[in-house]
Amino acid sequence: MLKFARAKPVGLLLLLYLSRAPALPAQVEKAGSLPAAAPAQTKPKKTEQPPAPELPVSAQAQQLSYDRVNEIVTLKGEVTVTNPPFTISGDEMEIYLKTNIVRALKNVRVVKTQNERQSEVILADFAELNMDTGAGYLIAGKMTLPTDTGSVTITGDKMEKINDNLYRFHQGSFTSCSCAEGQKPDWAMQAQEINADTNGTAKLKSVRVLIRGAKIMYLPYAEAPISDTRKSGFLTPEFGYSSRGGYQAGLPYFLVLGPSADLTIYPTYIQKRGFLAGTEFNHNLGPVSTGTLEAFAIEDQKLDRGRWIGSYTGATSWDSGYVREDINLASDNEYILDYQQDIASRWQRELDSDIIFSQNLPGSNLAADFAWADDLAGWDIAPIEGWRHDRDRQVIQQLPELSYQVFNRPLIGPLGFDLRAYLDNYWRENESLGAGVQTTLAPRLTFSPSLGPGVRFFSFAGYHVTALKPAPDFYPDASYSYRPSAGADFSLAVERLYGDTATAKTKYRHLLEPEVLVFYDGPAQTPEDPFFQQIFNPSERGLLGLNLTSLLFQKKAGKEDAPASVLNEVEITQFYDLIAEDWLDLQFRGYLQSPKHYGIDWTILYNLENEQWHRGHGEFWVEDPRQDRYWIGYVYALDPVATNWYASPQEPAESWTGGVSMVATPNLGVIYRLNYSALSQTLESQGLTFNYLARQKCWMLSVKVNQSQNPYNPERKPNYSGSVNFQILTGNQLAMGPEWRQLAGKTSTPPKTGQATPPGATDRP
Repeated sequence: MLKFARAKPVGLLLLLYLSRAPALPAQVEKAGSLPAAAPAQTKPKKTEQPPAPELPVSAQAQQLSYDRVNEIVTLKGEVTVTNPPFTISGDEMEIYLKTNIVRALKNVRVVKTQNERQSEVILADFAELNMDTGAGYLIAGKMTLPTDTGSVTITGDKMEKINDNLYRFHQGSFTSCSCAEGQKPDWAMQAQEINADTNGTAKLKSVRVLIRGAKIMYLPYAEAPISDTRKSGFLTPEFGYSSRGGYQAGLPYFLVLGPSADLTIYPTYIQKRGFLAGTEFNHNLGPVSTGTLEAFAIEDQKLDRGRWIGSYTGATSWDSGYVREDINLASDNEYILDYQQDIASRWQRELDSDIIFSQNLPGSNLAADFAWADDLAGWDIAPIEGWRHDRDRQVIQQLPELSYQVFNRPLIGPLGFDLRAYLDNYWRENESLGAGVQTTLAPRLTFSPSLGPGVRFFSFAGYHVTALKPAPDFYPDASYSYRPSAGADFSLAVERLYGDTATAKTKYRHLLEPEVLVFYDGPAQTPEDPFFQQIFNPSERGLLGLNLTSLLFQKKAGKEDAPASVLNEVEITQFYDLIAEDWLDLQFRGYLQSPKHYGIDWTILYNLENEQWHRGHGEFWVEDPRQDRYWIGYVYALDPVATNWYASPQEPAESWTGGVSMVATPNLGVIYRLNYSALSQTLESQGLTFNYLARQKCWMLSVKVNQSQNPYNPERKPNYSGSVNFQILTGNQLAMGPEWRQLAGKTSTPPKTGQATPPGATDRP
């Protein structure tokens, strides 16, 4: 038998490929022949060179020797062995061809690469790995798992590799702190045994919690998420303190319900309030259906009553229709103040909910809108003298609002016919103030001749039949109303393209559409019941109006399938009532945004005849390249507003809002909000939030300080509150808010979601 001595250094990289391992492709390139010493012979004769050994992996090294008896290949000098997705490197390795085992002897480094990204990095003094099964063990191993916020590090005196994703560490430690070699992590957990699934969680037994190396706590068992892969298990605990609730602690649990749904449970103990139970449910079926449900409830020990809050946002679509939900409910107006510590947001003063349903039928559409608003301005649990009381019992809700529309059907040439039907259920919490159902049927003849590209003319004449049925306890009899209606709409669309040359990177399209509108509603019978007398206007009305719409679109050149974005929209509307000889409010609304991070939106209602502002709202914001955001807003309201589509009284108001959200340092985010009432010259509320992400990126701290002042009684002493919240970070499963996304390097801003309006729901004359 031929014996091979250790090969001399060749000074070249030697590349060897596997030809028999089942885990690798069948067609591989065989290694070249190794040098061998020829046996002594009396006559020189030609002999065949021994066949080269077949390695179970591809390898590179500076020196190579082969023990043909034991079938062991020894590699030395900058050794790299590759068995995708793993790459093993070190100073010296032995490859056992009989068992497909690689034994790395010095300065071992094992790297797992997925999607061109290092998902695992392991350092060890010694490693023995089976290339067929992926199993093995390492001595003095240290594994680092990169995450979006930093990294997770697990060490052990002995480390067993069970398979591609599962490891067992003996006498190990766990931390998510990114610190330099030799530096103590901010926190760590030492455990007798750690079972780490790199696609899920780490499970630790007999745990000692260390803060800066000092042991402070013992736990018999602990879990920590280490991957963004969805797996059930406990998340990291949350701790906090608030002036209104005292100390609090929670331990969330994440439950996977399938490939498209998950549930997070938030059990939290609040010192002054009791046990708060919360849950968050998410489902995502792609473009068909998505939704998020959040709900929290508590038996408040301080007030001796049950309190809760809930929300659901979702959308479901099918070929001929959709349902979209945005539901926000609360047991009382003080819940947000007591449990969410966000006083500065209360200037909005309403909690709105909306469910929109639309179903296209053959030649028609059926739609429903369930919309209601919850007034948050009052203090309905502990009324405070001088504060405006909750107005929910007085607000009239249209719940639901149903509509059915038969699309225009041609009769003769441009002459056509359509039909619209509406049902509105008016409801209030205080039924003694009145409620009822209004049903309207509106058949129409239409005339819409073709006048050429960009020109549109549409006219109609019809009849409105309305039935008004009040609640029986309020008024027993129904009322009926009949009135003729007619109208016309003439518009001209003019557009211009900019940047349409071959060298332009961006194309712009400007659309300008002037429109003349005429509406007439004949006189109707006055309802006999007092409730419908408040909301039904029987007066004859003839409106002549002008509407001007301007739209500016932007689209990247060379991307024909990419949707165009709207950079600017302006709409100006003015109507004159020919019957009453009154000017309605001039409406001026729109928004402007720039790809260079600034924008403004506004809504203005101004009466030309009285030369009086009735309502105004505007907000201007600027965002720099670091995504620091600054904004200022203005709200003004005085006297009733009257437009072509609604008329309503409003509470007098004149307020300024503003704030800033910025990253002061790479680890500190600051948010400030304020609301100032110019009417009462009172700073209604202001809030300051500090969000600190530890330098080692393994814990975060949020501090909030709020002040609120009664605008109806500015002499009263202001109310102050504050809160502190602490959370440990492990892996990628932490649900970060926008302020934490900035500090963690996630700079993407969540897109705003809008709600489409059902056909026929907003175009009533």
